[in-house]
Amino acid sequence: MTYMFEFPQYVKISQPIDTYYRKYSLYAYGEGRMTEKARNMDFTGIPVVFIPGNAGSYQQGTTYSAAANTIRSLSSVALRKALNSRSSDHFDYYTIDFNSELSALYGPILFEQLQYVLKSIERVLELYKHQRNGPKQVVLIGHSVGGIVARKAIASLTKENKQLVSVLITLASPLLRSPVYFDRQSSAFYASSSVDQNDITVVSIAGGYSDLLVPSYLSVDGRNGSINVVSTNVARCWVESNHVQILWCKQLVLAINRALFNCIDRNTHQVSTNSSFVTNVFRHHLVHNSGTMHHIGSNKSLLVKIDYTGEWIEDIRKQYTADFKTGLKQPLWYMVGLTLQPGYKMLSILAINLEVTDWLFACNAAFPNKASRVTFHVDTYGAHEREMRAVLPKMSLKRHTIISETPHRAVIFNIFFSELEDPLQVYQLYLEPIQCSAEHHHATISLITGCESSNKPLLLRLQHAKPPGAADAKNQIKELGESNRIPIFFVASWDGLNTLWIVVLTAAGSLVFKDLMPEPEFKISFSYVYSYVAMLVLLIVSFSAVFLLAAAYSISLFALESTVHKFALKLLAKSATLTVRFSDYFMSFLHKVPFIVAAAQLVLCFSTCGAVALCVGLVFYFFKLTQMSQNYVEQMTWYLLKNLSRRIQVWCSKRLQNATTDNDDEEVETDQNDCLDNINSYKEASEGSVQSGASINCLELTETVLRGNSSSKMPLATETPAESSFNSLAQSHNNIFFHSSMFFIWVFVTVLNIPAALAWAHNFKYSKSLSPDESLIAGLVFSIGALFLWQIDLPRTNRKFTIPLRFIIIGLIPISFLYCSVSVYRLNYMLTFLFALVIIQQIAPNLETGSDESPPERRASQVDQDKYEEAKTKMD
Repeated sequence: MTYMFEFPQYVKISQPIDTYYRKYSLYAYGEGRMTEKARNMDFTGIPVVFIPGNAGSYQQGTTYSAAANTIRSLSSVALRKALNSRSSDHFDYYTIDFNSELSALYGPILFEQLQYVLKSIERVLELYKHQRNGPKQVVLIGHSVGGIVARKAIASLTKENKQLVSVLITLASPLLRSPVYFDRQSSAFYASSSVDQNDITVVSIAGGYSDLLVPSYLSVDGRNGSINVVSTNVARCWVESNHVQILWCKQLVLAINRALFNCIDRNTHQVSTNSSFVTNVFRHHLVHNSGTMHHIGSNKSLLVKIDYTGEWIEDIRKQYTADFKTGLKQPLWYMVGLTLQPGYKMLSILAINLEVTDWLFACNAAFPNKASRVTFHVDTYGAHEREMRAVLPKMSLKRHTIISETPHRAVIFNIFFSELEDPLQVYQLYLEPIQCSAEHHHATISLITGCESSNKPLLLRLQHAKPPGAADAKNQIKELGESNRIPIFFVASWDGLNTLWIVVLTAAGSLVFKDLMPEPEFKISFSYVYSYVAMLVLLIVSFSAVFLLAAAYSISLFALESTVHKFALKLLAKSATLTVRFSDYFMSFLHKVPFIVAAAQLVLCFSTCGAVALCVGLVFYFFKLTQMSQNYVEQMTWYLLKNLSRRIQVWCSKRLQNATTDNDDEEVETDQNDCLDNINSYKEASEGSVQSGASINCLELTETVLRGNSSSKMPLATETPAESSFNSLAQSHNNIFFHSSMFFIWVFVTVLNIPAALAWAHNFKYSKSLSPDESLIAGLVFSIGALFLWQIDLPRTNRKFTIPLRFIIIGLIPISFLYCSVSVYRLNYMLTFLFALVIIQQIAPNLETGSDESPPERRASQVDQDKYEEAKTKMD
């Protein structure tokens, strides 16, 4: 890592825009006596502006300022080096304070930062206007989202025809797209942030596999001519760095500063305006660094083509002159041997009238040991004669022969595995000799990948998997089915498996509407991993997540009710300056009049932000669910006890009835005839009158003789106490699970709007309300819906359009899968629309079905009555 030798100092540079953006500031960095020059606004170097990223500090830019010496991260050593090298070239580092804002989570912040960066660039260049040949351009270095802001600033300056930036260096910046779009402002910011100018050098450096926030493939700049490199592949660096460590990685910092100093034009003492040269310099220091220096205007190349028609001359004399008065008809190559003898330490060559640039070369000569055996195997063949493309099986447990036999005495044979592209693919390669020409034979297997910048063979080791493209992530979204009875989570989650027909309809519809539909964010790649591993893992993880979430929610209703209630009372007492006892009374009052909380949410939407209103409503909704769960448990317990008591009574009555039947068989036959006479009167009694005791005994006797369903009950017109208790329990069942489903929708929408709440809380001391507020729509819809959801007894099962609503919910599954995997803000709008749709379907007038559907117990009683009619027919 890097460090500072002297205490760093930051000098604030004021500008007119500070009155509008009070939370932002521009600083100049200095160490030691350089700080005094910065305070006097005496800047004579090349300006470099550092832009921090998400929740980043402006002090992160000091790492690069301190590392400007190319040896140590000490600005004082850099000054001494400049004095010792008799060069006045140096860099002036500036950094912007963005108040550690969460710019990656909330998109509107990016537009505010963009405006401040544009003004800061102009302000920095104004500091050099007094110089005769002052800089006209700056170097931008952006970390994380700061790199996106820097690239957007260049695009904005290009539209205004302002060439104020020469080099853009991004560190772990998601240039391709954001890992996740939390709001539509972020998506719009990325949509028009590409750099189209060819005279600006863009260098993108990714952190590597240690960076879990921004994968390396997202740091690729699609513009032609830009340099995209991973820190693990940076020359003379070769170390991985996570999303933050990339700022103080010493090897990487030194490599960047070497390139910056090497880009200086010695004539203008500024960064060279030759963009191709600057690009080559950065490519040299970051990709192919051989230890040499790149000078402006240099035509040196590491690869020189030697004319094979030339004559090679080895002269062993220590001093001689080669004079060609009439010129040369062919090139001559003079070999001068340098040995370890004392008389051959130094060499001086004077060339006169030699116009060739590359004329002096140095190489090592190795002489083989005369006692060792040297063998050469020569093999001449055509360009594609020794090549073969192997087709790999997706999964196999037996060997497959790729090539049965190589050509006779062939030295090399190339086999291309084009399907070896996933990191989880493992193949075992067997190389078996058919016949050996000698007892000790030499053989080598080399694995060459096309994803490395070094283009060198790796012996039996695969360093990196093939870089993933834009279609490398997948999601599974499950919806709960809905019927007249609200299902429990653990049962309803399996209904998501019964939607396979959606795939068929979607595939058929895509052929017709593929030109009208927008391009999905992810395209399904039917590779090895996704076909055999990823789908199974995602299925297991998704269902496990649903079950764990439902289990945690069920437990929290009983375990966390007291804890959350006490926390809410303390928070209410502290915010409203009330006592805890009075806060408890006030909470009880709010439970009885919940529309006051919904009205307070509407006020919070406009006074603070919609996300805060969602959070308040979420806590209050949880309190209501705890009360509903307590009532549900009480009714369930009371119903089970009454059901158990009723079963005990039935069991006892059956025992008495069986004993009476065994003793009075003849009496039963006599009573049977009397009972058949009263059968017709039973139907009249069941339609509106109370059945007499004799009729009941007669019916029980008939059922005993016919050996019918002993547990069947008499279909009475009036509701029995058992039926009344069960209907009440069923109503509570519908209430608790309907509101639980709506609560989960509320939870998901609140989580998606948490970034807005964090942005509001972070900038609360500058503004009481959040503007612009991306969570306002969701906050208003849920607050208005809460007026009806908490005040009216819901759900209502006898409503129209229940089945179409279910199809709408199921239809949102493929839409969410295709268009909400990255742009999760779309899921926010979809869930808000679904919430509003359910509320409208429940409260809209004139949507009753016209006839209340009988509960299952009534349908069971009707079945018993049908059995009774069948028994009467047989008796007749």
